[in-house]
Amino acid sequence: MFKRLLMTSLFFCSAAMAQGHTYYIPQFAAGAGGGLSITTTVTIVNLGTEVLNPARAQVSTFGPDGNPMSMLKQVAISGTQAVSSVEREIQGRGTAVVESYSGDGALMSGWAEVTTDDNVAIEVAYRIYSGGQIGTITSILPREALSSATILVNLDAQGQVTSPVASLNPPESSGSAEVSLDVYDQFGNFVDTGTFTLAPGEQTARNWGELVPSLAGVNGFRGSAEITSTVPVLILPLSQEAGFQLTTRDTLDARSSQ
Repeated sequence: MFKRLLMTSLFFCSAAMAQGHTYYIPQFAAGAGGGLSITTTVTIVNLGTEVLNPARAQVSTFGPDGNPMSMLKQVAISGTQAVSSVEREIQGRGTAVVESYSGDGALMSGWAEVTTDDNVAIEVAYRIYSGGQIGTITSILPREALSSATILVNLDAQGQVTSPVASLNPPESSGSAEVSLDVYDQFGNFVDTGTFTLAPGEQTARNWGELVPSLAGVNGFRGSAEITSTVPVLILPLSQEAGFQLTTRDTLDARSSQ
């Protein structure tokens, strides 16, 4: 997935976390490939004001299959190593940073979660470099897991714009997510349906040609997709232009029967 999302800085900004909250990052990456490198940083801000009452947060990273994946930097006397979980203590009004790290330098990706019992906010940034240059910066607000939503589909006539979609079934989910995507063109005509399944803790990131096979190789298509899932999932739509410009898109409300 991230081999197709290069030359970009991507920020995830959260509002204050409620007590006992887990914030999911649907995409997390570290390492290098194809002459480009990715660094992901998670900045945690303590919104409290008491210096003697620090906030605590834990950042953990996982592979697409939901198993822990070592993508976080930990610096020790023995040297720098990649680990799958780190904890941070943040003084009142203070900040702490957690960075990604690939032990062998190879490109790796999956998802991450931040858990805390305190009043904090977070910012997650992907920085993708090529020759020391960074592309665009885009941001999103935190989102909740949904059982139904509408998202836009945009496949331009020149084949330079793709719309990958990242999906995550949270690990505490009540069961496997049977996800269905009904695609409609710009005139409201039904086109096709795509389906996939995610077990609790599983994540995927696919372009529309992978999600809906009849859209493979199709250019010049604009429309929308109605997403339904048997259990709530996190959906992160993206739009990438010519490999350089990346924007995140919101999920829209599910259509009503009116």
